[in-house]
Amino acid sequence: MSVILEDIFQVVVQDPDGKKFDKVSRFRCKSDGQDFDLTVDINVDVYPLKVGDKFSLALAKTLNLDGTPDDGVYNQVRVRGTMTRGCRSSCHSGCLSVMS
Repeated sequence: MSVILEDIFQVVVQDPDGKKFDKVSRFRCKSDGQDFDLTVDINVDVYPLKVGDKFSLALAKTLNLDGTPDDGVYNQVRVRGTMTRGCRSSCHSGCLSVMS
């Protein structure tokens, strides 16, 4: 299976170090199902959040439902057969930093 992490997170702090950008906020979040803390930067014009809100997050190795590797290029038109179908917002990235 291509999903590495899937959980529901609750926003506990918004912009802990002050607002740096007009349209982007930094959120500190706590997972519901596991003992995870998440810090994430989100464009609040596209996906508005506030303290107390909950959102679902899935991290995966590939967007393809069958688990096959993608070609490294995200095509927003081709959502059928991918994990992005039915999502309000999705992000494709080749770089992920995990701190433990």
